[in-house]
Amino acid sequence: DNAVVDEVRAEAYVNAGRQLSRAIRLDAGLAYETSKLSVTGDASEKRTLSFLKPSLTLDWKPQGGWHAQLVARRTVAQLDFTDFIANADLAIDRINGGNADLQPQRAWELRGTIERPVLGKGLAKLEAGYDRVEKLQDRILTPGGFDAPGNLGTGTRRFATLTLDVPLDRLGLRHVQLRSSGTIQKTRVRDPLTGRVRGWSGFRPEWRWNAELRRDAGKFAFGSSISDRDKVVFYRTKEVDSNFNTRPFVSAFAEYRPDPKTTVRLDLENVLQAAGQRERLFFSPNRSAPLPDSRESRDRISRPSVELSLRRGF
Repeated sequence: DNAVVDEVRAEAYVNAGRQLSRAIRLDAGLAYETSKLSVTGDASEKRTLSFLKPSLTLDWKPQGGWHAQLVARRTVAQLDFTDFIANADLAIDRINGGNADLQPQRAWELRGTIERPVLGKGLAKLEAGYDRVEKLQDRILTPGGFDAPGNLGTGTRRFATLTLDVPLDRLGLRHVQLRSSGTIQKTRVRDPLTGRVRGWSGFRPEWRWNAELRRDAGKFAFGSSISDRDKVVFYRTKEVDSNFNTRPFVSAFAEYRPDPKTTVRLDLENVLQAAGQRERLFFSPNRSAPLPDSRESRDRISRPSVELSLRRGF
């Protein structure tokens, strides 16, 4: 399809804060967002959207390096204008419908964070959150029978993330820095086609983690990183498309800086030969069918790669 999407948006906000004690501070905010959206061409649609977005933050910073924060806020997502336009991917025999009636999802978000210094200048941080999302943006079946972006009902997301960024000098490893992060999360929404509760479409793996170890001293630096995640699933109207890795992804590097303007770097990627795999389950006439009628599996073989680079500043 051919279409032109225009949006005029304005936002006004007010913020206020008060120090309740030496260690506790309370901040509040209220924003008002309004936009006029018009779609012309093969699709035609005009509408005005307005939202109030309050927020409340309680900050606690006592002596001893601890820092905790509790945040409650209302958020509204921004629309991706490409979702208004239909397109076809001939390589995988897929037609994506457009949806000029797409609404931005809006959510109540609750965040709790606690952090403290560790091993001197290091930092450990734990964040947990809960989102209640209305008009969740996902995939729907249009009246014309196409798979298109659309709004479902109310969805929820729970997650927790632990982050470490610490020097290891006190453990006997001089000039070595460890950076790592791990997340677990659970998303839920009721599927309009099957009537069953499922996860959200898109990059929402139920777990993912990464770690990087780096030594940087003088003219030399070297290190390695490793990461992995659970599968990523897209729930389309006629298929379930899953992407996952065969094993963790590992990379390594070494740098030499003969002077402040020159860096020679050697990178080794995908040391363990991690491969991406894809599985597509097809349903007829759509996912309301109890079982898939066909399956497609793809193995994407990926070999280690080596890159030598020279950077020179001026």
